[in-house]
Amino acid sequence: MFKRLLRYKSSLLTVFIGLPLIYALFFQYSQSVNKEYEDVLYQSIGQKISNQLRKKIEDKQQATLILSMSLATQISNLGPDLPFKEKISRFSLEELQPILNDLNQHTAYKNLQFEITDKKGAVLYRSWLSSNHTQASLQPEFSYLTKHPKHLTSVSSGRSDLSIKAISPIYNEKKLIGFFEVISHFNSIQKDLEQEGLSSLVVATSERSGLISQPFSQNRLHGYYLANFEPDQNLLSKIGKKDLQNWFSQKDHIAIWNDQLVVRYPLMSVDQQLHGVFLVFKPLDKINVVGILHQLDDESHAIEALRNLSVVVVLFVALLLVVNNQKRYYRAIINEENEVVLITDGQKLKDANKAFFSYFKDHSSLDSFQEEYECICNLFVNEEGFLQEKMGELTWVEYLLSHPESEYKAKVRYQLQEWIFNVKANCIDKSQGLSVVVMNDITKSEYLQAQLVERALKDELTGAWNRRSFNENIKKEIETAKRYRSNLSLILFDIDLFKQVNDTYGHDIGDLVLQTLAKQIQAHLRQGDLFYRVGGEEFTILLTHQNTTQAEKAAEKLRGVIEETDFPKVGKVTISLGVSEFKGQSETELYKQADSALYKAKKTGRNCVRSFALDLV
Repeated sequence: MFKRLLRYKSSLLTVFIGLPLIYALFFQYSQSVNKEYEDVLYQSIGQKISNQLRKKIEDKQQATLILSMSLATQISNLGPDLPFKEKISRFSLEELQPILNDLNQHTAYKNLQFEITDKKGAVLYRSWLSSNHTQASLQPEFSYLTKHPKHLTSVSSGRSDLSIKAISPIYNEKKLIGFFEVISHFNSIQKDLEQEGLSSLVVATSERSGLISQPFSQNRLHGYYLANFEPDQNLLSKIGKKDLQNWFSQKDHIAIWNDQLVVRYPLMSVDQQLHGVFLVFKPLDKINVVGILHQLDDESHAIEALRNLSVVVVLFVALLLVVNNQKRYYRAIINEENEVVLITDGQKLKDANKAFFSYFKDHSSLDSFQEEYECICNLFVNEEGFLQEKMGELTWVEYLLSHPESEYKAKVRYQLQEWIFNVKANCIDKSQGLSVVVMNDITKSEYLQAQLVERALKDELTGAWNRRSFNENIKKEIETAKRYRSNLSLILFDIDLFKQVNDTYGHDIGDLVLQTLAKQIQAHLRQGDLFYRVGGEEFTILLTHQNTTQAEKAAEKLRGVIEETDFPKVGKVTISLGVSEFKGQSETELYKQADSALYKAKKTGRNCVRSFALDLV
């Protein structure tokens, strides 16, 4: 018997060596598939939480900014002859405290704080102090704002806290005199997350924690400042100093820690410095993938027992079935995600979930889509501020992977539709250059945010852009003219004898005259011309790529249009216009030159156009 077996020693050797080898190879392959799909799932869930958090922070920033803009405008409109400190004293007593009380009682925005500084950033008033002492601000945005005054919202930290801040310039007679700051906290966002079963911590970096000497929150962990008012004490007891250090140093936005998925959202200041991280914790047993993995493990053990009793071919088929079964389970979960989930090398799509095809409804499969496009990046809109197919020398995916801390958006145009997506990428296979890309549709929130900003920057009566918008845009247009050495001119005009219109017919008719005039002016401007109401009856127009001669012709055309217009109740109205051209001067000087030309038009009979350049001759 033994001798007979020796005749088949080669076959027996193949079986005894081959079976374990095949088992090992397929087990390794099965494990790698498990790991790849598990990574995709965790990245997708983490991105979903990150997107929700980003939206909550952006919403709070926008609300805080609108409040800041409104209150800064109210201070600016107080008596122009009042000293700035007297304005602050009067406004803080009569207006700010009642506003704070109303916000605390009737909104979700509790514990708001107000701060007023002079134009150099020195603190003159703080709502949370009984007495105010002038001191320099530690906030990094003030080094920027003192040079470029504008409306600004940011995450920031100073002596008191890590928080959300909105800062608006305060003007007196068009001159910058200070800044109004509204400070809001993360506590409402923390409570929203708790309603969704998520724990969270807002942690300042080690460096910024050291600067917080008058803390609003008394909570610290291993020396790190916690901006949470009521952090989860059970969670804090489990977090070690090394855990915090790892979460600050890691580049990936998710981590697995103590059977929890930790989502790490960087809190960046206006100068793109890391001031802290927002950590969100989701127990793994609350994620569907855990139950699926257990189910897959049970099935794998059953098939393994069958395999050991089967021939090599049955083993091969059974293991393939396990792998395919696992793929189906993972794909079923990924297909339930609302976000678009892609596998790509940056140039060609390798896989896509069900959500992808809800946007490209003409295609029912990836093969069908790729007959027309190799990659979704072929549909990216080439527009400033959005992700492009090539970012310098890098593909769009390589660029995302090399800037993990930053937020990027892509505008996708397909047929007659456009969408805006928040985009994140994580590498899942370096050898093949494959990454998982999660694209979250933020189209509605982007357009809503744009509408909010537009409302804040438009004159409600006439529909023209307001003075605030003019102050911001004239700087941008001057920078563009400098960079490309292009022409830029400014027309400043107002309505002749408008006070008589109000005195004779009343302010309601005066408002109707302003509306009619604005409508007529806007109807006769070029598409790129920018029209602003900068005072009661005073308007200005920025003319890009136009020199003095061209601007004069445009101004004369508008003068004639208004002269020929019949205004309701009033009849005829005229305007006087002044023109200036940018030739390297500051925006303030450019405006003053147009104002001088307008004054000359008033002095020489009204209803005419005068140019600053000609007046110099």
